Amino acid sequence: MRRSILIFILLVISSKNMYSASLDCINSKTTIENMICSDGLLSEVDKQLNHENQDILNNLEMEEAEQIKYKQIELERKKWLIKRDQCRNIECVYEVYIELACEGNRIGSYRGAGECFVLKLNTLERYLNSIEEVYMKKILVQSENPDYLKSVAEDERIKWKQYRNSYCELVGQVTGGTDGWKGVWTVDCKVEETNKRIDWLKNNWH
Repeated sequence: MRRSILIFILLVISSKNMYSASLDCINSKTTIENMICSDGLLSEVDKQLNHENQDILNNLEMEEAEQIKYKQIELERKKWLIKRDQCRNIECVYEVYIELACEGNRIGSYRGAGECFVLKLNTLERYLNSIEEVYMKKILVQSENPDYLKSVAEDERIKWKQYRNSYCELVGQVTGGTDGWKGVWTVDCKVEETNKRIDWLKNNWH
């Protein structure tokens, strides 16, 4: 793995064995808490968003105007938490976190932009997997030699991902910026290419 991607992943993803988050994962009780704590990417982004929110609150001077701003920030966070806690599956949780992580003021930094695009990519790859399964079933039913077709399709699936990763690494490197931003452009490219594959597969259902 090239240096820019390695740096980027280290910034975004924590240990796979023990995830830290703003919520208490050791004593998590609700379904939504368990879903977040079981997903390394979600729990790491949750922690980062919580730290950013707390930093804003800590830096406010408690004059009258700042007290109003404090209440507004707390109100918006409570609304977001209510929306998150209404989710019943991991896909919904990702969508809610993407909404918050991709706010305009966050994606001005490569860390914020990176978390936004990684969440998007993770969501798209989950969707792509389900689309590929449906497409595979469709073409296998129509085949006179399903075992061979399945082998060919799996080979194409692997080679497409290799192509996407290599192509997007190049895009990231030539787009410019620091290593952190190169990693962001790489993931952004993967989001675009994954969307293209999803569209292609869906158009070939009929």
